Amino acid sequence: MSWQAILKSREDYIIVKAIPPSELRLAMIIQQDGLTEKTVNSVKETIKNNRKLPTRYTAMINNLKRMSVEEGLQRVLSNFPMPKKLSDEKIRQNYEKILNATVIVDAPNLEKLVDDALEAHKNGNMEKFQELKAKIQKNPALSKDQKAKNKKLTPKLNYLMSLSPNWTLKFTHFFATMFDTGDFKKDLEEFAKKANKILKKTWTENRKPKILVENDKLITHVASSTEFVKFIQGNKEIKELYLVHLRNYGPDLKGEEKITGSLTELDAHIGQGLKMNPINITTYSHVKDYLQALELIIGNVGVFIPTKLKDGSSFPQNGVLERKSGNTTTLVINPFLDIILSSNFDQNWFNSIFQGLRMRGFTSDNLARNTVIRDIYEKLTDNSDATESTYGADLNQFRDLRDDFTGNEKSDMNKLRQYIKEYETLKERIDTLSTTFQQNRLKELEKYYTLEEIETIDKWWKSLDDELKEEIEDEIGEFEIEYRDFQGDEVTTNLDAKSYGVVLLDGQETSPNEFEKEIQELRDYFDIDEIESDKKLDAFKTLRRVLIGSQGETSEFTEFLLSFDEENALTNIISKKTDSAAFMEKLSPENSLAFLAKLGKRINKGSLDIAGTFKSIDTVNADKKVELAEKLNEKMPKFLNDARKQLIEAFDITLKDFANNPEKYNKERKFGKIYRSSAIVAKEKFESKGLLRD
Repeated sequence: MSWQAILKSREDYIIVKAIPPSELRLAMIIQQDGLTEKTVNSVKETIKNNRKLPTRYTAMINNLKRMSVEEGLQRVLSNFPMPKKLSDEKIRQNYEKILNATVIVDAPNLEKLVDDALEAHKNGNMEKFQELKAKIQKNPALSKDQKAKNKKLTPKLNYLMSLSPNWTLKFTHFFATMFDTGDFKKDLEEFAKKANKILKKTWTENRKPKILVENDKLITHVASSTEFVKFIQGNKEIKELYLVHLRNYGPDLKGEEKITGSLTELDAHIGQGLKMNPINITTYSHVKDYLQALELIIGNVGVFIPTKLKDGSSFPQNGVLERKSGNTTTLVINPFLDIILSSNFDQNWFNSIFQGLRMRGFTSDNLARNTVIRDIYEKLTDNSDATESTYGADLNQFRDLRDDFTGNEKSDMNKLRQYIKEYETLKERIDTLSTTFQQNRLKELEKYYTLEEIETIDKWWKSLDDELKEEIEDEIGEFEIEYRDFQGDEVTTNLDAKSYGVVLLDGQETSPNEFEKEIQELRDYFDIDEIESDKKLDAFKTLRRVLIGSQGETSEFTEFLLSFDEENALTNIISKKTDSAAFMEKLSPENSLAFLAKLGKRINKGSLDIAGTFKSIDTVNADKKVELAEKLNEKMPKFLNDARKQLIEAFDITLKDFANNPEKYNKERKFGKIYRSSAIVAKEKFESKGLLRD
């Protein structure tokens, strides 16, 4: 052989020895005479010997098979343009030969194979199951692209590969030692012999079920304990054989099938074709149940928070807020959304929204809840015989917990909060008492001042000189400040968060509105300085302004909008960034307008331009301002009811998507000391709240 021939032979060997791992190598092969046949033979030999084809090769062929022959060939040849030694037709034939020699199942067809195999296993058709499983095993590992396009295929494959073709019936040690070993084995053999005679009647060309005895166990013809019980119960002869030959030896019919490998809970769920049946989330109560279920999961549950409305608009960012207290995490709807979701709106919508706003603005959810819980703790530890807390909690429900208190207030309070969280009825009761506390405070604050307000007034009064004080008191009466509790009884300290401030003029209680009016009338005459203020006090002032209500023929909403001046224009208010968690916590009438303006862009694809109306009000004359505000006021009830429906619907959409696609929501992580599928944990918690049904 000439040296040229030797080199050529060596070159050919190098090209085909490893089955082409790249389009470049494939291009070299199909453009040279004789190399295609060598490659085809290598591929066929690998398949014939049940060896796995190289992953890079199969991935390449899979990609090329998704294209037309012309498109694929052009792509391959572009990798290695070289002077043609073969005709275009011959190169095309070589290309097709290699494609046709490589029988690879693409992802869609692979899923059908997997589904057929799982169905065969479920039906006890082990011959078909084994045949399909062998065919599936010859395929390369799924590519990243395949996994991304079909997220259910991987868990199905994992489950399939974990399955044994036969379920094994075992017998308990207790019963095995009670009987003669020879009798036991004889009975097993007798059952198998007689059962197989009956099974033979069911044989078909492709299915020949048979029971075997192996190591004092029965290797059945079915895939699960459930199927074996059906087999026994479904045939009178078999049932009689079972009662005579097997029952006395303690057959473990309840034993679960062993799952091999690293199969996860979610793999088993999807692989078995199990379904989740979600309810329709249609109410505020459903949404609260949904969030309470998420709290029970522990860890990051952000993936379960809605992101989209039905029409594709974005769900309000930070629409659900996370609050931590000790080791306890609570998920709550942001206060603005909460007011909308929990209300039905008519022409009194403004009062409905701002009643909730004022309630939370003066007394936050957190303050109310902490006040109620702290009062329970104080009552439990004051050695009294009280059976009810100040705010109506049944203390008998906490007696067992009291024995666990150590005297460390911080630690004990954490125990109390965790105890409440663990018992749903307790949690609901505390929520109810907290809301009642907020409502009562709002009523009281029509007559009284918050501690922050009264302290500022006290400081202002003390800053006046004695002569000015006398002149003012000559006009309005003797000025005094007292502190009261929520029951109206006087207290000696202003440090109690439950107390209020009261202004007395000549011994008579004076409401904040009345006092402010008295001082305003005297301010110019006596040259009295403004009472010092800050952002929080300004917010209180605004809340009180809205508290007063409409004084004329126009709506409360219109009067509120018209109360903003050039310095504090509506345009500036609605330009605030409303998506931050910090904003959501700052309850004020101004912030509510900014929130409504932003929400208007999301609901019904922005059909009601709230922000645009606010901007217009800033630029027109007084009569036109009233007209624009009143028109918007008329449209707001429908807008708010639509918003409530669509926002609740977003939770429904998310729950249903989770039920259909749990793999999208899953992470394998530790829960306590064991690794679990977070999607299965979520399933359990949603079921506990009645949001998923069997």
